Amino acid sequence: MNNSIVVGITGPTGSGKSTLSSEMQKNGCELINADIIGRNFVEGNSECLKQLIEYFGKIIILENGKLNRKKLAELAFSSRESTDKLNEITHPLILKELKRRVTELKKKRKIIIIDAALLFEIRANRLCNYIVAVIAPKDLRLKRIMDRDNLTKQDAIMRIEAQNNDDFYKMNADFTLKNNLGHDELKIFANNLFLNLMEAVDGQKDF
Repeated sequence: MNNSIVVGITGPTGSGKSTLSSEMQKNGCELINADIIGRNFVEGNSECLKQLIEYFGKIIILENGKLNRKKLAELAFSSRESTDKLNEITHPLILKELKRRVTELKKKRKIIIIDAALLFEIRANRLCNYIVAVIAPKDLRLKRIMDRDNLTKQDAIMRIEAQNNDDFYKMNADFTLKNNLGHDELKIFANNLFLNLMEAVDGQKDF
């Protein structure tokens, strides 16, 4: 399908970007979740997992041989050097798979959504026609990720501080949604976004 549009939805952890992506999927968009792709690369006895163990140590492995994601996050977000190393190992693999999926989906779907917190860091923004950033107040994000991931306040703050601030997303995204009003407002935004994208992909208007 030649007239397809790829939209990157990004934002800091706890902002609600995945909720927006889910609403877009309900409207009929094809959704690619970069986080799920990343998780697939550390399953089993993968080369990616071996590299992570080599750098962070066997402490990131559970007794059943699977990755202890919470421990990896704790170590990876403890310093800029560790975060950069995690990114160096995982980002090229995620980008390669995103490219493959986008190329395949463009043949049959009008609107493709890439849900990626690290959209810019993995350079997946280059695959997108438009980028939507979802941001939210820090205290609200803190509560969300503590509840969602069962984190201590200190661990949650560490994750937040390892990511870009709101100004970064405002400067680099085509559209920014401040998600502090609730799910109903986010759903309305998703519906309007979908309608505008459909008109753009059908050539009825510029988005």
